Amino acid sequence: MTARRTRVKICGITRLQDALLAQELGVDALGFVFVPASRRYIEPAESAQIAAQLSPFITIVGLFLDATHQQVESAMACLPGMLPQFHGRETARYCEQW
Repeated sequence: MTARRTRVKICGITRLQDALLAQELGVDALGFVFVPASRRYIEPAESAQIAAQLSPFITIVGLFLDATHQQVESAMACLPGMLPQFHGRETARYCEQW
């Protein structure tokens, strides 16, 4: 039987020092909230500045809630390789295009 490893994601990152600490502690993924109504909201360009200072082995996740195609596309352009995570009324077809 092979051992399974639990992966850890910390979401709601808004500050570089928090991202760096999470990285130091061994996090696998960091999430940025692209929901303007959230108190953890961060502009995609600002999150890209944070992500650029992290190890390439950290998975970057973008959280969206009923975002338009343009909003998701714009964030993805700022953070190439980002994994989008949808939490609204998006259809499976909408989600699968990303």
